[in-house]
Amino acid sequence: MTSLADRRGIAPALIAAAGVSLVVLVIVATLTGITDSPVVPGIAEQDPLLRWALPIMQWLRDLSALLTVGFVLVGGLLAAAVDHKFLRIAMAWAAVFLASSALLAWITLADIYLLPAADALNVNAIRLFVTDTIPGRVALYQVVALLVALALIAVASTRKQCAIAFVLVLTAAAAPAFNGHAGLGGGHESATASLALHIASLSVWVGGLVATAVLVSQTQPGFDKVVRRFSTIALWCVIIAAETGLINASMRLTTWRSVFDTTYGQLILAKSLILIILILFGWQLRRNVLPQFSPTNRRPFLVIAITDIGIMGVALALSVVLSRTDPNAVAETATMPLSYFWIAAILTAAGAFVWAMWQAHTRSPWPLWRAGAFALALVAIAAGSAEFTGEYSQVGFAVHVLQTTLLTFVAPLLIVVALPMVIDTPFGRALRAFPEAVAIGLIFAFYLVIFGPLYDIMMVTHEGHLVMQLVLLAAGFFFVVAVIGRSVIAIVIPMVVWPFILIAYPTPQALANVVLTELVLVVILIATVRVGKRVRDKEVNHERAGAGNRA
Repeated sequence: MTSLADRRGIAPALIAAAGVSLVVLVIVATLTGITDSPVVPGIAEQDPLLRWALPIMQWLRDLSALLTVGFVLVGGLLAAAVDHKFLRIAMAWAAVFLASSALLAWITLADIYLLPAADALNVNAIRLFVTDTIPGRVALYQVVALLVALALIAVASTRKQCAIAFVLVLTAAAAPAFNGHAGLGGGHESATASLALHIASLSVWVGGLVATAVLVSQTQPGFDKVVRRFSTIALWCVIIAAETGLINASMRLTTWRSVFDTTYGQLILAKSLILIILILFGWQLRRNVLPQFSPTNRRPFLVIAITDIGIMGVALALSVVLSRTDPNAVAETATMPLSYFWIAAILTAAGAFVWAMWQAHTRSPWPLWRAGAFALALVAIAAGSAEFTGEYSQVGFAVHVLQTTLLTFVAPLLIVVALPMVIDTPFGRALRAFPEAVAIGLIFAFYLVIFGPLYDIMMVTHEGHLVMQLVLLAAGFFFVVAVIGRSVIAIVIPMVVWPFILIAYPTPQALANVVLTELVLVVILIATVRVGKRVRDKEVNHERAGAGNRA
């Protein structure tokens, strides 16, 4: 089978990943308010375009930096011989890196001194910026290092020249570690060093993966050896990035509460989730793909590489926002209805589903109704996990019941409709062997997080409410997998027990809530029976169609 990379190249996929990254940047920057102009008495409000130019230009600088590092690494150091085509690509991105660094320095100068952009192009202002501020010195080093690197790359013909150019572009990429919350002094040496290592390792990992994927898609000579060399380098980069990221987070987040109560902490959670997903993909790549990788079997590598690059684009956007976020600023949940954890989880789940859909479609037709069901499941999760007030206990009980229903029954049911194959996995078969026990576990989960002694704690803290949501979603998913299309007794258990629990823990509108929730529960549980039979029938027909196509 001819792969997409053979027919069209991977350029469209890379452009799409960059586009998604930029969209995520705009959305998260808006939610966090990093582009809001600070109110300073006696000083005119800053130009909104200037405020937006800062994160967007930083995103472009970081993107061009990692691509420059990656193409110099692969084309100059990992390839069988110095690849001048890749070095020309590196030169182009180095020029973008240089231009974006200079433009970012200009915008930063205007931002620091609260000047109009035109007035920032002043010799005295530039001199003060370069000599008296850390961002100015960093920008000066980047410009000088990149000019020298460009000259070296242009004439490079040996590994030694490429190695020097690689060191220059890598240090230029890591130089922003000296800005922001780290700095060059004042007891921040550890934070600065760890952040520099973090940026450098991510630049090598992400940029190297992009360059390696391009090399593989073009079937350059010796590309299989480059893949295996880069795989080892990527493993060390992941270890360094995870360790230094943990160190940096621990230096800026002084308590566990700040992980959930601050915008900075929530962004760290989102990035951590993305890193875990990338590690899982990397493990899959090293364990199952690389052993069978060959010039005639490139597609599995390209599929995982492109998926990784797309997820890395989201991480890049979050990193830009993170670098401009105050670690001590308390998150304003009223303006951010969905936490960054759930944003990252939903986006990652959507990406993983698209990847799985793409993989399965190459073997047999993939019904679009599954994609629709999964999209509705993500909408249900978003609605069920939305935050309406600073303290969750202030939400009306009816709204809380609706959100609980969405998380516990609606979303899991839609997930199983979208992915009915989970029923026949070893995990699914184990749950379906004891459906009544799973139903009792569901009731216990409700009691534990809603009606038990933990309720008051969970409803007034970010971390507690997140745990509640995860417990309800997991318990509901286990229940739906166990009973869908088969177990009547297991369905009756929560229908009978649920009203007694509500009556035992009355609310101002206890009777109305009992009736409302019982009706909703009856509808959902009946749906598990009706939908379950349809899903199983469709799955059988789908498997038969796939077997017929393969035959």
